[in-house]
Formats: sequence, C-alpha cells, structure tokens
Amino acid sequence: MTRRVILVMVAATLVASSCSAGSDDVVSEAAAGDTEIEAELIDDTELNTELNTELGDPNQQVTGLNDADLARFLAELSDDEFEDLLLQVDDGSYDRILDVLDATEPDGGGSNDAQADKVAVSAADSAAAGPDELDEDAQAILDELLANGFCDPADVEEDGVVTAMHFVVKGQVQPPCSGEVDLRLDAAWTAMADVTPVALLSDISLLAGFEGCDTCDALAFVTTLDEDAEFFLMAIDIQAGAEDPNELALTMQHELTHVFTQVPGTQLDISISAEKCTTYYNGSGCLREGAYTWQWIQQFWDAEALASIPADGDVNEEAGEARCVTDAPYTGPYGASSPEEDIAEVFAAYVFDVDVTTALDEKFAFFDEYPEFREVRQRAEALGRHDADYSFEGC
Repeated sequence: MTRRVILVMVAATLVASSCSAGSDDVVSEAAAGDTEIEAELIDDTELNTELNTELGDPNQQVTGLNDADLARFLAELSDDEFEDLLLQVDDGSYDRILDVLDATEPDGGGSNDAQADKVAVSAADSAAAGPDELDEDAQAILDELLANGFCDPADVEEDGVVTAMHFVVKGQVQPPCSGEVDLRLDAAWTAMADVTPVALLSDISLLAGFEGCDTCDALAFVTTLDEDAEFFLMAIDIQAGAEDPNELALTMQHELTHVFTQVPGTQLDISISAEKCTTYYNGSGCLREGAYTWQWIQQFWDAEALASIPADGDVNEEAGEARCVTDAPYTGPYGASSPEEDIAEVFAAYVFDVDVTTALDEKFAFFDEYPEFREVRQRAEALGRHDADYSFEGC
C-alpha cells in the first residue's frame, strides 16, 4: 500500500540527512532492517512527546516546525498516525508534507546514499512498479475490468474533479488506471481496509477519488458499473474527507454496506421483477431469502413501514422524518427512510461503536450474530477507532 511506501520514503530521507553528518551506523541499520521505521532511528523521544501531546491541531504540527524537525516528526509516526495526519490536515499542510519529503530525498553520491536509495521509494514509483504478482484468478478479474473499459472518469465527474482511479482486485488496489497516485485517497482506502476483511471488500472493483464541487454534497458513494451488477465503483470526496476524517470513515462503511448487501450471487436476484418478488424488491432486484437486508427487514420493518417505500427503491425522506420519532430505533431521519439506509447507517455506527440511543441495541445485536461483522468491529476497536468522535443526527 502507498501508506507503507511513504513511510519508507520518510525513513530514507532521514537516513540521508544523517549521512551528511557522518552517521554511517544509522544508514547500515536502515539498509539491513525491514522497511518499517523503528524508534531507535531517531533518539529524540522528547521531541516526539512534545509534538504529539502539546500540539492538538494537526495543521500546527505541520506548519509550526522547520523542515528538519518536520521530517523527524513524520518519521516517528506509526502507520495509523501517519494515515490520520494525512486525512486531517488542510491542503496547505498536505502540500508542505510532500515538499519536505521531496526536499530531503537523497540525491546520490556516496556509498551511504546508495544504500539509502535501496530503501527510498516514492508512491509514484510503487504505482509504476505495480502491486504484488496476481494469481491466475485475480489476473483474470483485472483483465476483464480492463477489457470492459470501466476506468472512466465520466462516471464520477458530475460530483467533482477526478484525481485518481484504481482497479481493485480481491481487495488489492492496483496502480492508477486514470490520474496519478493521490495520497489522500490511499489513506482513506487504507483506513477502511485496515478494519474490513477482504471478503467484504472484494466486490469493489473500482476506487475513485475526486475533489467535490461547490454544490456537491456526496462525501462518498457507490454504484454498479455493469448491468449485471457484478462490479461496483466506490468514489470518495478526498478533499471533504480530509477535512472530516471521522465522518468519512462512517460514510465509507455505510457505502460499503450497500455493496455487500446487494451482491447478485448471494444477496440480490436481479432477474426477478417486482411483481414476482416474494421477499423485498429494492428497485434493482429481489432480495434472496438469506440476504442480510431481508433478515433485517423481517426483524425490524413491518408491512406498514414497507408500504411507504417507493417502488423504485428511492429514499423517502418525508416518511423517514415521520418515522423518526423520539427514541425510535434509527440513527436519524435518513436511516429511517428505507431498510437499505437503515442497515447501512446502523452498521457504520456498530463498527465504530458510536454513542447512539439504546433503542438501537437490538439492531447492534443483529450484527453480532455474523462473524464477518463482529470482525470489523473488533478490528476497529483494536486500532483505537472506537475512541474517535463520531455522531449521527438522531431522532
């Protein structure tokens, strides 16, 4: 992942600056070890403690330091801390981080520089080199995506300017098929992938990053790329997401829910019409008997509530507002507007243990019945994601 690559580049730039001071031992240790940054590379815990505890504003952490101290600060960050920093800083601070990395990149010359060059790899170099070799099945998937011409910025351009698009194969992001590597997009995807098993990610086939327009309000969205609904696109407003990473995390899990609850093979039968559907028709197809959303509907949505849902599956916001009375078991009017939005909203709240009404306890317990969903929540907790500040509108 690009996240790892950028941290490696930080290590190399730090090693290069040490070389200029004659620190051969540090270079040797970096070349012999693996690519992760170890605490002993920088013997300055006082600086690290000061930066992480006294400067609460991430933009101050970037703009309040000279170039040398900023490079040292970046090198001491863990993977998760570096991801969070990229998601939280504004555009000016983001550009400053890249400038510092570029300015301190080793430029060759001595033997120590040559050793450091073996470690230093830019995100663009990683993309050009390509990901790990795909197995035969994964390569066949990638070939089909390429053959169908799915990498089209026009699918996203109504929502803003597309910065990068990547095919995704079995949860593995491929080099850009359009645009160039965007670290904000990479950080957003990695943050989701860190808590999500590949089985739930594998139906996303295309990842896109865009900078939203003034009238756009979609922080992220998913859509199918083909008539058979076998391939899904996830698009992310990486500019707005960087301004509110916690809201982006909730939104991405919400949108991911729309993917794994509508997979044709196990969740949805698009060959059955609304008239012949005996479960629930969502505007695209008929839910299968064992589908997550059908199980959800049977437990939490009665016939009267379902009768208010438009036949085409569109969101009925007025009905949601009417249904969202005090202490109702919904995250807010939007979640109360349809079963699909309900399960997606509650799943996001479940994953990140959002402080919501106790009326949702039974719905949280629904996800506990599925090992794949418990794993997402447990991963989020283990990574400290439950400690972040999240919120829903509420009823």
